[in-house]
Amino acid sequence: MPDPRQSINKMKTMKMIKTLFTVGCFLPALALADGMQGNGLTYDYVGIGYAQVRPTTTLRGSLMGITLEASKLVNENFFVQGAYLDTSAEKWKFRGIEFNTDWDYKQTQISVGYRQALKADTDLIATVGFVNGKSRIEQVTNTSDRIFPVTVGVKSRLTETLQGSAEGLIVEGNFGYLLNLQYKISDIYALGGYLRHDKDSDLYALTVRLLF
Repeated sequence: MPDPRQSINKMKTMKMIKTLFTVGCFLPALALADGMQGNGLTYDYVGIGYAQVRPTTTLRGSLMGITLEASKLVNENFFVQGAYLDTSAEKWKFRGIEFNTDWDYKQTQISVGYRQALKADTDLIATVGFVNGKSRIEQVTNTSDRIFPVTVGVKSRLTETLQGSAEGLIVEGNFGYLLNLQYKISDIYALGGYLRHDKDSDLYALTVRLLF
């Protein structure tokens, strides 16, 4: 008799492949659009890649999946950012006890940012965002959380092809940090990676970006 869990995993894999294909069809067109860049730094891009979420609360696990991201400089000083991730885990722990039940976690984030040049190739940046996270543990619980993170930091071009940013993060009175690196492969392609740490989780992501 077929294992229902194998069928579910196949469905999740097909869903991920379909999402990657659909987004991949639209990215080249977006990348060719005429955008505005600030102080030699990249603010206009779309990306897709791999994400991993590791909760640091009483629920522990390693949720893995895909992430989509986008950023746009709307005028000289203001930019908007958006990100979406869809992750899951087949095993997780609660107070040291391991469970083999599917855990799905999805997150949507929208931020408004401000940039101000400090010197050539270096900006002061600040963002205010809205994050909606939905967690579902099969046959156990469904939860939804909304938070409003604030970040302040510096974004700088380190070399001709590498730029990075370091930001302090405040979420509901608790402090964290956000580190972001981008390696520019060509005028329209780049590799991006970031780490976000807060009181509840660590988020890692590696993406392929199209610059415009």
